Amino acid sequence: MITATRPLEYICLYQIEYPTRDKGDVYMFAAVDVFSEFLFVTGTEESNNDQLILKHVKLLLNDKNFKQHSNSFTLVFHKHSELKKDIEAIIKPLGGNMIVDDPLVAKVFTPVIEHIFKSFANPH
Repeated sequence: MITATRPLEYICLYQIEYPTRDKGDVYMFAAVDVFSEFLFVTGTEESNNDQLILKHVKLLLNDKNFKQHSNSFTLVFHKHSELKKDIEAIIKPLGGNMIVDDPLVAKVFTPVIEHIFKSFANPH
């Protein structure tokens, strides 16, 4: 299992699927810094196709909190190894790498997803 030793060393990306009353299922594109557990939300979409995944990688890289603190980093996905060439073309110029590590993404995102669904059940 990967252990982060500094902020933004490993960032897990995932699309959280959730139902809506009007549009059916939608996807919240999110990233979690493994070290600090800081959550980045890059937006929601009605699909999660390859082009949208690439779009949200770019949105993450342009996030002011990400840009301010990143130098060399690794984006961690639960799948999408077929997009590795495209993703690395986006992130390599900024010192980024990509790996696929489903167990790490599951470990990092399980509490995030649980919190989101609990908040749906108990809105404030």
